[in-house]
Amino acid sequence: MRVWAFGPALDELADDDRVVVSGDRAVPDLESAGPLRMYADDDDVEDLLADYGLREVQGDRLPNAVIWAVPDLNAVPRDAMDPHRAAPVVAALDLLEEGDPRAESAALGILRDALEMH
Repeated sequence: MRVWAFGPALDELADDDRVVVSGDRAVPDLESAGPLRMYADDDDVEDLLADYGLREVQGDRLPNAVIWAVPDLNAVPRDAMDPHRAAPVVAALDLLEEGDPRAESAALGILRDALEMH
């Protein structure tokens, strides 16, 4: 779901225990430039929309947050050092959707490192 909210609300949302942040917010040493990308449990999405004044984006308007609703938030792979962040490979796959060359380069580096480890 593509949404929009005021900046301070997004900062609070990124810290909410009902979400797992992904994309550039989950990759250390990568400046946050794209929309806040996160996963949330299906059952929490409506409450998150209300709690943070999120509005679904329609048409050509650019979102400043993207929420992927999942049936079980506990099934989202997490970063071993910070369970509030998605695992690096998950964050990398989400970065590839941004279409930003900087994000794509970081994502490809993460994926390359993961493949070399296996």
